[in-house]
Amino acid sequence: MNSIIERYEATIQKRWIKKTKEQRKILLAAWPQMSTSHRPDFAAFKTKTAGQTGNSRRDAYIWPCVNLEDFLKSKQLFLLFLNSRGRNKPDAFAHADLRACRFGLTSCALVPAFLNEHVMMFTRRHTPETYGELIAWDDHPEAFQWLRSQRGAHPGEGLSILSIRERLYGFLVGCCKTILHEISEDTLIDPNVSIQPETRSVSGNETGLVLLATTAAEAPYRLPANLDLNRLESLIAAKLSAAEDHVWALREDPGYFAETLLDWKEHRQECLPDTLDRKHPAFSNSLQERIFWEHVIGNPIVSALVMVEMWGSTHEQIVTLQLLKEKYVDSVSSDKDLPEEYALAFYKLHHHLQQFSKGPIGALKAGLSHPHPTNTKIQVTKRTSIPKDQSRDELVWIFMTLFDEQQLHLAVTNQISDLSVFSQCLYQIELYQPWAATFATEMAAKEDEIKKEYLETEKSFEPYFRTRFGGLITSLGTPTGNIFRYPVYKRRTQDNIEAMIQAEGHLDSFWRAVDQELASNGAISSRLQKLLSQRMLQRTPEWVEPAKAPKTRVSASDITSISREKTSMSKTKVRTRGLAQLASTSSEAEPLDQYRPDAQPTFMVDNRALKAFKTIFFTPSASSQPGEVAWGDFLHAMSSIGFTAEKLYGSVWQFTPTKLDVERSIQFHEPHPCGKIPFTIARRYGRRLDRAYGWHGGMFVLG
Repeated sequence: MNSIIERYEATIQKRWIKKTKEQRKILLAAWPQMSTSHRPDFAAFKTKTAGQTGNSRRDAYIWPCVNLEDFLKSKQLFLLFLNSRGRNKPDAFAHADLRACRFGLTSCALVPAFLNEHVMMFTRRHTPETYGELIAWDDHPEAFQWLRSQRGAHPGEGLSILSIRERLYGFLVGCCKTILHEISEDTLIDPNVSIQPETRSVSGNETGLVLLATTAAEAPYRLPANLDLNRLESLIAAKLSAAEDHVWALREDPGYFAETLLDWKEHRQECLPDTLDRKHPAFSNSLQERIFWEHVIGNPIVSALVMVEMWGSTHEQIVTLQLLKEKYVDSVSSDKDLPEEYALAFYKLHHHLQQFSKGPIGALKAGLSHPHPTNTKIQVTKRTSIPKDQSRDELVWIFMTLFDEQQLHLAVTNQISDLSVFSQCLYQIELYQPWAATFATEMAAKEDEIKKEYLETEKSFEPYFRTRFGGLITSLGTPTGNIFRYPVYKRRTQDNIEAMIQAEGHLDSFWRAVDQELASNGAISSRLQKLLSQRMLQRTPEWVEPAKAPKTRVSASDITSISREKTSMSKTKVRTRGLAQLASTSSEAEPLDQYRPDAQPTFMVDNRALKAFKTIFFTPSASSQPGEVAWGDFLHAMSSIGFTAEKLYGSVWQFTPTKLDVERSIQFHEPHPCGKIPFTIARRYGRRLDRAYGWHGGMFVLG
């Protein structure tokens, strides 16, 4: 395999890309009866019936990455597979191959053979005599320790690795022979044929924007990744920043505050009518309705504050791991256990992530409207008029499988909001082989110490949950009527300015009451105190009448001179309009400029990017009205000034600076379903960019 790829990879790539119609035949010739669908192990699990055994679907469970849909839908996957397996030693894939069939092992569709008091060795074994060597515990003093530390494999798992490997390499070599059909087998492995330089990567992420979906799709076919603490730190730092910005937006933006509360209200079960179309008792009288609104107001606020604490705790632990990694860089060897301090930091982070993930899982259970056995008091009437949708049905099945406590496993919690970030963190830790394979055993031995650490973290959340949001807080925060009407998207007129000031005043009064309640419960932590003390609220200034041009009489004799001075008069009109703009701009922008600590660079951008940034950092005036920003234009604008855009889970994109003098990443949500960012959201983007980097609209000029 290695000989073929080193000498003929470029030829194979060119021919494979051209063989559009023949690809299916080549694949089936090398692997008859290949699974047809993506994740055939899921399909086998969904369709299993009583009496069937895992052996009847063994191929689907043990080789889930080998299927026609993936290979034919994305041509580069097969080429990536050839590249990774042909240019790397087999021992690099031992853990990855076993991890690929985890779903089959977890669901008991695959049951490894059992042989006691033996271990099989793969790591750093590169010869036929030593690779997969079976060693009895009595034959080597370290044999038992190798098995316990997972540097060696249990014989049953080792046998699975060998069978996986035998079929995969036979398949890949068979495909190569078919593609290079005119070259004899002896010539394919002839050492006298010169080795060619490695071809450039064919990854889908090399051609444009980085997509987590592409990265995930390519992962089974690549060389297994290594633990990347820097990427984890960047991801969690961006989540922490987004959580902090969410808390701040709730305090600063009346429109955002009202939208958030109303959205939480709509997802509460009290808003569902009963089977007779009657309202919930929560709306039977004013007292009950106040209790309802107390919960509606309290839940999103507590959730927002706890998320800051949660992501902050996670970020601190990852930073600690980075420091310990540097501290023990010369002490870490795959032949030795991790230093105790370093290992314990991994155990604590792993346990925190597992516990934190229960929150999103619980929220998904509560928020899913599909009937579930636990929802015995809710009856759902199906709408038969809705057309069949395979993607929707697949998603419902995934939810129902996830929520079955007997089948729930973090390995299948796939890209669902915050849950996907926790899954990504746990996945990254799992990549830290061979040590990660021992974490479960070692964590059990230190269970008391690890749990004690988490309970200390959890204790910091308790004051938030003790806080009550009734009485004055409910009265001030209930978003009914027009008390939070915030026409920021309209032209600046006296009526609109006064409405904005009034809404901001209501919001400030609400938060003063909340802060007092939080303080009385000891719920203003050092992290929250730091957040609130380092930012300044932006508030709308009082209305100022625009300057008006003086009225003058024009005589007949002046007509000629006016005509000659047409250009100058046109400039005067722009200046008059600018004067009105200046009055509102200076007062609106003052909070931004006054607290901006560093002088910022000027970015030379094209017209498309400039238009996007002008909308994001729009300066309101009496004579102009904001517009929208197409999402593609926003991606282009951010990329043009030095950010790498990566689509993560759902609608979340992460922007990582690569050519700037800043380090922190930032996340934004892609609008759905229209594909355009409304001004109210674009304005929030601008404020977030200002808080993160100190940016403002004057930094972007046409280049």
